[in-house]
Amino acid sequence: MAEQRFTVADAAALCRGHFTGSTDEAGVVIDGVAAIHTCGPTKVSWLTDDRHGSELADCPAAAVVGSKSVAERFPRTIVCDDPEMSMVRLLGAFHVPLEAPSPGIHPSAVVDSTARIGEGAAIGPLCVVKSNAVIGARSVLHGQCSVGADVAIGDDCTLYDQVVLYDRVTIRNRVILHSHVTIGADGFGYIFRDGAHHRYPHIGSVLIEDDVEIGANTCIDRGKVGPTTIGAGCKIDNLVQVGHNVEIGPLSVVAGQCGFGGSSKLGTGVLMAGHAGVVDGKVVADGSMVGVKACVFNHTKPGERLMGVPAVDDRQFKRDIVRRKKLEKLFDRVAELEARLASIQAGEAS
Repeated sequence: MAEQRFTVADAAALCRGHFTGSTDEAGVVIDGVAAIHTCGPTKVSWLTDDRHGSELADCPAAAVVGSKSVAERFPRTIVCDDPEMSMVRLLGAFHVPLEAPSPGIHPSAVVDSTARIGEGAAIGPLCVVKSNAVIGARSVLHGQCSVGADVAIGDDCTLYDQVVLYDRVTIRNRVILHSHVTIGADGFGYIFRDGAHHRYPHIGSVLIEDDVEIGANTCIDRGKVGPTTIGAGCKIDNLVQVGHNVEIGPLSVVAGQCGFGGSSKLGTGVLMAGHAGVVDGKVVADGSMVGVKACVFNHTKPGERLMGVPAVDDRQFKRDIVRRKKLEKLFDRVAELEARLASIQAGEAS
């Protein structure tokens, strides 16, 4: 982008918006995007949260992407119906993709003779692709990835450095796996007999559907029997643990450090905030939202908003917080009443 003349007017067109500034201001060349409090005169910023509206007055940005209400407070606004989606487009214009290996098989890669590599696929340095694995067309494996036997990877997938796929894992199309993702390790299952822990063999697999993105260092265990399943369009953050036979429904979003006990299930469009969890075998219904550090101990109803441990309706959780803040005064009040009662009883006895 630095080598091109990209103006505020170009940015407005890309955002599908209308620029409120002058013709001269529309012709200003911009070189990037920045937050309001760090923005300079050659940058475009944005405002989608009015909590930061007070910073507009001193903002020197060439333009600010926002709604009509922003235009009332800032003279150089790119007015959009959907400012957040407009920012997705604008950031994409300045995004520089990570360097990827060239199509073909790098000389240092080890690819079994029975593996099938699709047209235009790229197998990077020091990768290992084992027997009967399938790599789809235009899929890219960055350095040191390990693809197990009988793994199937679809078209247009990207595996960043040191991703590990155990045997018999299936990855559909347009899936992105960030560095150090591990898919298909055995689930955590033991029984205690004769003074020792005996591991359950896990003979299932993992299925990752289309358009899933999985963050760095996330681990998805294979099923004990049958597959662990990640539905189409799911977005999973870094450092998430998905246990054996978990089912995560389509379009669900899972933030960092969440954990899912074996055979738990998320419906369609579930949102899990950071460090939240679901106990073994429990179902989080369609459209539910689970708050930060909450843990689901019971099946939920569709569309519920849950907080706390154990997770309860968020309104109940907030009421409980208010009540807990009053406990100290309540204890003092009870102690005072008990003392008065004791005094009255002592007087009556005499």
